[in-house]
Amino acid sequence: MNKRYSLIIFDWDGTLIDSVPNITHSLSVAAEQMGLPLLDEETYKGVIGLSLINAVRTLYPELSDDQVPQFVKQYRTEYSRLEQQPSGPFPGVTKGLDLLRKKGVAMAVATGKGRNGLDRSMTANQYQAYFQASRCAEEARSKPDPLMLEQLLEELGVPVEQALMVGDAGFDLQMAGNLGMDCVAVTYGAQPKEKLLKHDPVFVADSFDDLIEWMVVR
Repeated sequence: MNKRYSLIIFDWDGTLIDSVPNITHSLSVAAEQMGLPLLDEETYKGVIGLSLINAVRTLYPELSDDQVPQFVKQYRTEYSRLEQQPSGPFPGVTKGLDLLRKKGVAMAVATGKGRNGLDRSMTANQYQAYFQASRCAEEARSKPDPLMLEQLLEELGVPVEQALMVGDAGFDLQMAGNLGMDCVAVTYGAQPKEKLLKHDPVFVADSFDDLIEWMVVR
């Protein structure tokens, strides 16, 4: 890594935590219960990163304002059932976060997940101590609007040129680009490499170990 970053901002689902299968399954179950047509898995993956309400409206624009909350409720019921055994991290994540912390790198989370969901997942995986700050869907505008990144930079007192966004979805990378922030794409999450490359990441990681090697080993 030619440039040293003082703050790394991570997406959560599909970047740190291997929860994408539970998300796509819950979307399909909610759709079925609402009598909506089932979409293919790649389409469901394509909205991961958006706030849940924005994701539902993108997938099913025919839903009325009254029906969207019903879909959200069905989704959350199914996702909560699946997450009784919480999704764990991708290989190498815990070791990598440990190394970044030892190197004195500040870390934060910017996610389309709700606050309750993030707190549950963070607690289940014992990750609270790694992150100095976080922003969730209801605390800012949905990705790719850069507001949550702006809030994190202000809270932590870090200029944008010293921060890096890491994510598995085009919305993550577009959000960073909208603020002029460098970004890294990870290809093991929700969206394929060819889609991520459109957003000009400074690095593409095929595993979390690749990411850590690029950040701190080289």
